This record gives sequence, structure tokens and C-alpha cells, in this order.
Amino acid sequence: MVHTTPMLGPLTQALIDSVCPAPQRAAVANLLSQRCAGNLPGVGTTPDWQALIDRVQLATLRGSDWDLSRITRAVELANTDWRDVLMGAGFGHSLRTHVQWQADALLSGDIS
Repeated sequence: MVHTTPMLGPLTQALIDSVCPAPQRAAVANLLSQRCAGNLPGVGTTPDWQALIDRVQLATLRGSDWDLSRITRAVELANTDWRDVLMGAGFGHSLRTHVQWQADALLSGDIS
């Protein structure tokens, strides 16, 4: 069963709420929740998959400077093969790297 309810991972939501410039927040949140969530290829609805969605969503944001066109390209790539997005963001070899990156981004305000 594929999860089709729009969703943002909790780490992603916190990053958007705290660091994303206010004018982009709604567009970024809508893009990720609609096109980079349970609809990703091979993603299910278990808690493990929900954690993966958060990881992929954060990967689409890393290095984007909140530029919607960059995020959109990353989301398109994630819809082809989300593993490529994880590797490109440096999140591919660890299940925890994205958590530390998100914490650092919250403190510094920098998503590079």
C-alpha cells in the first residue's frame, strides 16, 4: 500500500518552520509534502519508511539555499531514484547523518 496523504517529516517541518524564509515556506512545504513523501518509488507507510521520507526530504533541501527550482530538481530526481538524492546530500552512508545536519542547520540557519 502506498502512502498518499501529504506529509512532511518532523525534522523537515522543524527546519522549514525555523530556517526557511517566510515567503518560501508554503511553497517548499507543499512541494515536499505533495511530491516527495509516500508517493516516492518503493516507499510504504511503516514508521521506518516515514523516517526515510524525512531523510529524503532533508536531502532535497541540503545545498538548495531555499531556491524552489533547485528543490524541484532534487524532488524530480528523488521520484526517479531517491537513493541518488541521499548520496548527493551526503546522507547515503549513514542513517543518522541527516539528523546531525538538521540540528546544525537549525543552529546556524545554513542549509549548505
